[in-house]
Amino acid sequence: MKLYFRLSLLFTCLLMANSSSAANYYWINGSGNWNDTLHWSSTSGGAAFYSSTPTSFDDVHFDNNSGLSATDSIQPYAIMYCQSFTIDSLPFTLRFSYSFSTLNIFGDLSISSPVDLSHIRIDLEPTSLTSNIYAPYTSINGISLDKANCTINILSTLHLHGALELFWPFTTFNSNSHDLYLNDFSMYANSQLNLGFSKIYFVDCIAFWTNFNPQPLQNTELYIINSSVTFNRSLRAKKVYINDFSDATFNDTVSLDELTCMGYLYLQDGLNPTPDTISKLVMYNGTFFLNLVTDTIIYNIPPNVSLAFVFDELTVNDYFEVNGSPGSEIFMAVNSPIAYASLYMNMPLACLDFLSISDINVYGPGQYYAGANSTGSGLNWIWSGCAPTYNDVWPGDANDDLIVDQLDFLYVGLGYQSIGTPRDSVSNYFAANNTVKWFSSFPNGINFNHTDCNGDSIINADDTLAIIQNYGLNHPAFAPNNSPLPLSLLGTKLTLELPGLLTPGMNYFIPIIIGDSIIPILEMHGLAFSLLYDTSLIDASTVDIQFGTSWFALPGASINFKKNYPLLGKIDFSTTRFDGVDAIGGGRIAWLKFSVKNNVSGGAFFQFIRKLGVNSQMEEIFIVANNVPIWTTVGIEESLAFSNDGILSPNPASEFIVLTLSEITQILKVEIYNVNGTTVFIEESTSGTNRLEVDIRSLKPGMYLLRVQRKDLTYIEKRFVVQ
Repeated sequence: MKLYFRLSLLFTCLLMANSSSAANYYWINGSGNWNDTLHWSSTSGGAAFYSSTPTSFDDVHFDNNSGLSATDSIQPYAIMYCQSFTIDSLPFTLRFSYSFSTLNIFGDLSISSPVDLSHIRIDLEPTSLTSNIYAPYTSINGISLDKANCTINILSTLHLHGALELFWPFTTFNSNSHDLYLNDFSMYANSQLNLGFSKIYFVDCIAFWTNFNPQPLQNTELYIINSSVTFNRSLRAKKVYINDFSDATFNDTVSLDELTCMGYLYLQDGLNPTPDTISKLVMYNGTFFLNLVTDTIIYNIPPNVSLAFVFDELTVNDYFEVNGSPGSEIFMAVNSPIAYASLYMNMPLACLDFLSISDINVYGPGQYYAGANSTGSGLNWIWSGCAPTYNDVWPGDANDDLIVDQLDFLYVGLGYQSIGTPRDSVSNYFAANNTVKWFSSFPNGINFNHTDCNGDSIINADDTLAIIQNYGLNHPAFAPNNSPLPLSLLGTKLTLELPGLLTPGMNYFIPIIIGDSIIPILEMHGLAFSLLYDTSLIDASTVDIQFGTSWFALPGASINFKKNYPLLGKIDFSTTRFDGVDAIGGGRIAWLKFSVKNNVSGGAFFQFIRKLGVNSQMEEIFIVANNVPIWTTVGIEESLAFSNDGILSPNPASEFIVLTLSEITQILKVEIYNVNGTTVFIEESTSGTNRLEVDIRSLKPGMYLLRVQRKDLTYIEKRFVVQ
């Protein structure tokens, strides 16, 4: 029935093609219904022109001449059609009203402004056999590729509230290493999934993965949040994270570099005799498996909780750690109806404790202590405690990620007032200190003794002195723990409130904004980041961050840090509470201070990198910040007349860009500027055209500004990315 409907639709579209040509449909006159022709013009900001709504041959545009405001919305039709769908230059979030509708797109989807399509399903049937999707700030209900032998190219982060579906055979999905947020996933046989270095987030869903090539996830990280995900084919991935309201089931062989599980993990190999392999396994909850090989396994047991650790055969090559306490233990038992399970240890010593062992035999070349607080049955265990375990602590590297930087302050705030075993030497000198492990660890397995930076047995403000003294130093790895903190269910936005124009020679105080009315912060205990800035336009010696009273903390209620690197064009920032109480709110958290150089002009950029937000539950807050620079213009404001006419595509691009104008226009000059304001392309012309194509193959990857001067002395400016 569905195929018949598709064929009928195609036949209808072919008939329409014989009677009309493709057209540009521009939305006008503010709020309204999609099927109201009074809202469709042939030009940007023009008058109503059409007697029908867009078809599968027509390009749809929303822009800042559409007459829309922040309180307006679009009422969708049940089924909508277009060739390409573009939304650009809207300074607010455009919402499509609550209505579960379908938008059939036969070309590309390009949305550079915030848009809420959370109730709109996108069906892709590309006439050119390829669809490009660019929608970094858009929430979409779901996307399906409804045509065989087609390709989807993802050009930005993709947020789906529903399913990603590849319905037809011989289709290809290329993420181009962008992050994907999914609520479900369906892929049929003979489809190809190319995920590269993407991070995949399953949020609030029940998902089943079947019939896919077992190799495409080898560099991919998967985050399972409030979800139940089942993998029915073998999986090779870089990392899997399962939060405490989730579970993951692997019904075939799994091979992972790292797995962190706060929920439930089921490794059920069925009839496949090949053992599962996980290089590093960090557990906070129950685990059930048949045959597993791992290099490192760390069990962090929550207070007053007993966990099940059930298996038939387990091989641990390098390191086995159990962080328990009285009333918090692991129940180790055999999974299958056999007499004993086998635990193979390939290291010379293991000091475990708080185990309840039921018919587990341990084998290996060393000594394996069950612990003084353990009970049970099994061969070759030593039923007593052993000497305390040690690790290397480098003063200042509070999170054991091999470098002393702004992130370390956040761990001091999270562990504030915790007490443990002192080091033999209380010192901030940057060297390896062989230190007794504390009883407590962070949720990612980092022992609290790393955060006692000066070694005096208590985590407090004195430990920040070691961070400041050794800032920027790094050290060689010794069993490093690079696991992230568990991911919070909440996220927020980090940005700068920049003016549209910066004047040479002027001083500026720019608000640093975390959270807003659309994405507020419900809980935050600390924030850290690095901010890159443009040294060709900004006087690097004047760059500073100033703290003060804000929604986050009153003066004296937080630990604050900043460090400017003028030669690198970078400033580091960190602020953390130390009372264990999250701040609730959003808005300005600090001021960015700088001066613009004299006699300069061009496009200035700022970019957030190495950013981390945490809450008091020791969870990471997902922070939305552009992966490309934030732009503003530096120069003396001129009396130039600018037009918003024209659609630039593709964007990002690698070989050519095409500016499509609403009518034939005589062009005098075409210029391209890089982020430093330097002209990298210039061409003069006297021709008339409505389609301008520019060869960009000589440009390096980065952000650029296209400026086109028309005969009437008006200008068109479009920013684009070369990838």
